[in-house]
Amino acid sequence: KQHDLLLIPVLENQWADCTLGAPRDAGWYAERYRQPDGGYPLSYEEYVRRVVGRYRDEPTILAWMLMNEAEAKRPDGSGDADALYGFADRMSRLVKEIDPNHLVALGVIGGGQPGTAGLEQARKALQAMAS
Repeated sequence: KQHDLLLIPVLENQWADCTLGAPRDAGWYAERYRQPDGGYPLSYEEYVRRVVGRYRDEPTILAWMLMNEAEAKRPDGSGDADALYGFADRMSRLVKEIDPNHLVALGVIGGGQPGTAGLEQARKALQAMAS
C-alpha cells in the first residue's frame, strides 16, 4: 500500500518445487484439488475459500491467480483440456462468489501446454474467466 503496488496472489503452483506433493496432473485438476493433498491439512478448494474470504476487501489485490503454470497432463503425456477447463470454471466461480470485485486468472505459462492447446480449449478457458 505504501508504494502503490498492486498484487496478484498466486494460490498454488503446478510444480513440486514450490508446493508439497507431486506436480499437478489431470486427475488433480479433475477432482483431487477438492481433498487434502501432499501433506496439506486443507484441500486446495478450502484453502482458496479461506484466503479469498480473508482478503476479498484488500485494495492492493489486482487479481487472484488460481495456479502458476497450470497444465493438465494425463499419465500418457497427453493434455486433458476438460479437466483444466472444469477446474478453471469451478474455481473461478468460487472466487467470484466470495470476491466479486477482483479479477481471476488461471495462470498458464503461455500456450501449448497439456490441456491448454487448441482453439476449442482456448475458447473454453476464456469463457471460464469471463463468467
